Formats: sequence, C-alpha cells, structure tokens
Amino acid sequence: MIKKYIIAWFGLPFVGIFNGTTRNLTYQKIVGEQPAHRISPLSAIVLIALYVWLISRRWKSRSAGALEHKEQP
Repeated sequence: MIKKYIIAWFGLPFVGIFNGTTRNLTYQKIVGEQPAHRISPLSAIVLIALYVWLISRRWKSRSAGALEHKEQP
C-alpha cells in the first residue's frame, strides 16, 4: 500500500507546474505579478487537496477501525 502513495508523490510536481503555468497564462495578466504571487499558494492548496482527494478515492485505504481489529502476528 505504501508503494502506491510513494508513487502518488511523483504527481505533485506536475500539480505545481500546472499551478504556475495557469497563474502565468491567466490571472497574472489580469491582477498583476505581485497579487498573482499571493493568489498562487491558495490555488496550489486547492489543487493539491483535489489531487489528494482523487488519489484517496481511487486507492481506498482501510478504515481506522478495520486496522485496529486486524490480528497481530
């Protein structure tokens, strides 16, 4: 299971590149460079949260209750 999540980490640079490209091609032209650099972390948080949500829906992990009841060796 941990291998899947390590692999998922490699998608995060693409999220960052997408965020920066979107900033440069869209709202930076409207609001200017400094405000765009202030907005960009907020859009990055939203994009990362969306990415993590999509990954977690695709690769469902066991619930905490199911993990607690798992027999120990």
